[in-house]
Amino acid sequence: MKLLRDDLHVLTGSYALDAISDEEREEFERHLHHCPACDAEVRGLRETAARLAMARAVRPPARMERRVLAAAYRTRQLPPLPSDRLRAARDRLRAARDRRRAQVKRLFARRPAPNSVSSADDLNFCVEDPGSREGR
Repeated sequence: MKLLRDDLHVLTGSYALDAISDEEREEFERHLHHCPACDAEVRGLRETAARLAMARAVRPPARMERRVLAAAYRTRQLPPLPSDRLRAARDRLRAARDRRRAQVKRLFARRPAPNSVSSADDLNFCVEDPGSREGR
């Protein structure tokens, strides 16, 4: 991804917090050599981030830590809700599985079944949904 020159100036915060891709990092570091304003801003942001990190490095009182950990232990965690993307991916996988099943049935419908298999339906175990089995 090629960034426009003006876009590089908005990456100072992300760069200071190490929150950009390797490609963006390389391009931004080349930019830093020629832009004293971005260089100064990055140094200032890194200094501020370091101060904030040190200010947060305070151990909580023992009573508070015990109360929070006990509450976390007692709190039942809810399972994640399936998102639309996850649901769409599951639908695509199910459709692909159904197509494979149909292909296997068509293939074995044309050929005589081996002695150990009585019909194409007996081959469903080859292409079944792994999540549909009990105990999984």
